[in-house]
Amino acid sequence: MHDNALAPQATPSGYGPSDLRSAYNIASAAASNGAGATVAVTELADNPNLESDLATYRAQYGLPVCTTANGCFRKVNGSGQQDNYAAPDPGWGTEASLDIDRISAVCPLCHILVVESGNLDTAQNNQQWTPSPL
Repeated sequence: MHDNALAPQATPSGYGPSDLRSAYNIASAAASNGAGATVAVTELADNPNLESDLATYRAQYGLPVCTTANGCFRKVNGSGQQDNYAAPDPGWGTEASLDIDRISAVCPLCHILVVESGNLDTAQNNQQWTPSPL
């Protein structure tokens, strides 16, 4: 075994959910609030692995499961459809995963709506659809 090899199931270095909640002084609120609330975020480009990345993060830190199947997670394109996503981009995809992980960290009971678009201005200003509650 190499000295710098990670042990299986090792907690990654950096800030985890409890660190983020503590930094913003929201630990008690995160534990009891947010159920039924939806946090929406607009991301540039598609991350086809976003839901599986979210599952890995939440499992690592013991957060409740948040999937499309249980109604907690939803990903749509800039027109509000669950298909026809913008082209994938690994760089922006990583950013999207980090954003979603942080939302999970500070509001583990919240639903998450991700709007992926090839044009952020259009997606953020699109008045042709209104997200339905999750």
